[in-house]
Amino acid sequence: MKKPTSFFNSILSLLIVLAPLLSAGQTSQLDSLLSQYKSSTDIQERLTLLRSIASEEPETNQRIAYANELLELARKNDSYFFEHAAELQLGVGYRFMGDLAKSLEHLLSSLEIAEENNDEKLIGSSLGEIAATYASQGDIKTSVQYSNRTIDIFRKGKDTLNLSIALLNTAYDYYTLGDFDTSIMYGREAENLVSDFSDLKPIRRESLLAYIRGNMAITQAALGMKSQAVDALKQSIESLRSIEDYYAVADFLKFLGEIQFELGEVNEAQKNGSEALEMAETYGLTELNRDLNLLLYRIHESRGKYKEALSFHLTYTALADSIENKNVIRQMAKQKSAFELAQKESEVELLRAQKRNQQAVIVTATVVVFAFAILVIVIFVYYRSKIRVNRVLKRQKVALERLNETKDKFFSIISHDLRGPVSSLFGVSGLIRHFVKEKNNQQLLEMADHMETSVERLSNLLDNLLNWAMQQQGHFPNVPEKVNITEMIAEINEMFSNMANGKQVTLTSNISEPIFLWVDRNSVHTIFRNLINNAIKFTPEGGSIFIEATKDEEMVEITVVDSGIGIPQSKLDKLFSLDGEGSTYGTAGEKGLGLGLQLVKEFMDMNNGSIGAQSKEEEGTTFIVKLPLFDRSEVVDQTLANPIH
Repeated sequence: MKKPTSFFNSILSLLIVLAPLLSAGQTSQLDSLLSQYKSSTDIQERLTLLRSIASEEPETNQRIAYANELLELARKNDSYFFEHAAELQLGVGYRFMGDLAKSLEHLLSSLEIAEENNDEKLIGSSLGEIAATYASQGDIKTSVQYSNRTIDIFRKGKDTLNLSIALLNTAYDYYTLGDFDTSIMYGREAENLVSDFSDLKPIRRESLLAYIRGNMAITQAALGMKSQAVDALKQSIESLRSIEDYYAVADFLKFLGEIQFELGEVNEAQKNGSEALEMAETYGLTELNRDLNLLLYRIHESRGKYKEALSFHLTYTALADSIENKNVIRQMAKQKSAFELAQKESEVELLRAQKRNQQAVIVTATVVVFAFAILVIVIFVYYRSKIRVNRVLKRQKVALERLNETKDKFFSIISHDLRGPVSSLFGVSGLIRHFVKEKNNQQLLEMADHMETSVERLSNLLDNLLNWAMQQQGHFPNVPEKVNITEMIAEINEMFSNMANGKQVTLTSNISEPIFLWVDRNSVHTIFRNLINNAIKFTPEGGSIFIEATKDEEMVEITVVDSGIGIPQSKLDKLFSLDGEGSTYGTAGEKGLGLGLQLVKEFMDMNNGSIGAQSKEEEGTTFIVKLPLFDRSEVVDQTLANPIH
């Protein structure tokens, strides 16, 4: 039997939010809920009813419509619980329609809401639905990762019902991966939990057991026990018919038809496949519709009914083309670690990589020694070993050169950025000497406060730089995030205030509203430290430095304007290039390294920005920096396309 689709997984994960609502007479109950909702005037009651309606509605377009109505009402009344429920149902609805990118977008929003409010149960629900969306795409390994996180949350919270459902989903994922033993283990645990759960109504227990036993029946079929699987699936289907759960009935009928077809029971297979197809078309189940058309094509072809077989195959092809969108596949394949590969996992992976490198070196050395020992006897083996060693050494050489280059750049940043705070301490020390002679204790106390503040900033700067250095693996990291440039400029101005005051230079900025960038925080902080430090360095006493920012739809333009000595045109043309002149002394004899603006240009390129300079000698210089504006919708798209590994 061919590997089944992941649609069954989608249905099962939906039970996390439907479990409290399962009962007989689903259609009549839905009509009753709609009637109550239309007549109710109490906001809380309307929200509760609308949540139940959206989760029970079998028609996908209607589910999405009710979920959008719930989302609007929840936002108006500032209810995170119902806003989460709406986003979750939108994600489920779009998944049933086959729009997996939009499904994931809504599910990520639901997870964000749950995490912001530290609601573990809602976090578990969102993770379960995200797992189902990956399973629908066919990325079962990622689905298992999210499902196991869901299991951990519900096991820790002793949430028996949702834990059993999460176990059932994960059992199905392991079945799809071909790990049948693990699938059976998870299924048995789920069955035991549900059987012993005294708080569950009998009809709910039987419906959930129908899912569990049906899932294990599919696993039995894969293990060759097809006759037992047929009997178990028939029992599960009858149980689910009694509660009118046509999503699951249709999916189980498909599996039953596939098994019967393999057993040679063609009439029964066609009957069950046709009934399931009618349900899939009625309720807009696109993926199930596709797979049933393929099953019926195979059945009719085996019976020699080629005209009917061709019709089913054409429908199957059209549905497959609409679902298998290559761009969505590429986005989903890359969206592997948006919520789970955090910094600690990166550190663990780094340690593993180091261990692998050490093992590779040991193995290589052993091979080399062995090759020399038997050089005369096995010359061919010797040469092959030598080639392998040379390749390893070449890779290590490239890695070492890259690390050395990063080290040089990093030390240049440290040297460049520490000069400003240290220079300000020189100025403070001169004032202290003056106040000691004047015996002005009050001013001395103020200077002590200034020194303490400067030292604290210096310590923080060192901490940030060293922490940043610990993250390096031969390159400067680029981890874009939402950055408030207004706060960053204010922080840097405060950092250089003593240095500016020491030269009687006015340092001001005009950024009245918060402006958010989508950039790497550390590298952008380094960019503006360099620009402001240079502006103070080349501005004479009594001068001024002014910083302002403007934004358009995509970029933010930040200008740093000084009234300094300016830059000759001959230097301006190669200001950011490596062949520019070395260090230059400032107006008060400050010594530079000649590397700051080269790093600024490199970091601007890394952040998808640009930098330019305008200057006239003796009139001042203006640096114009353009960086990407934060846009939440773009960030979601970038996360889908470029997840962090």
